Amino acid sequence: MEKSHGYRLKSSYGKPRYFLCTDLSLSAQQILPIYQKRWPIEVDNFYVKQHLGLADFRVQSYEATEKWCAIVFLALVFLQWRLNHAPAKERLRSLADVVRQHRYEHARTFVEAVCQEAVQLTDYLPVLQRFLCQPT
Repeated sequence: MEKSHGYRLKSSYGKPRYFLCTDLSLSAQQILPIYQKRWPIEVDNFYVKQHLGLADFRVQSYEATEKWCAIVFLALVFLQWRLNHAPAKERLRSLADVVRQHRYEHARTFVEAVCQEAVQLTDYLPVLQRFLCQPT
């Protein structure tokens, strides 16, 4: 079993925060920057589980599980690619930011298409009927 030591730090919230580390050669000042770099990874893991369905899938066969994992992996690769290639002005810091940006872009494109069609038809009712169809 590895030895570890912990550090108690006061937070701005008034409650102490505790950090454990198995590397006994590191000081609290060395551990905290490492922890800060790790936090976005935890946020990404949470987002992938919650919004890509990584933690909640129900498939029966091995083949279905294999295909599902491939789709989730492709989605993750796409999000990571967008994160790494985002222009600096977008300020994307996590996969959650990428998902929010992607959803915003799709919503904007959808609204623009609806507006353009309404302008072309000079009547918004047929456009609403087309884009907001009632489920059967």
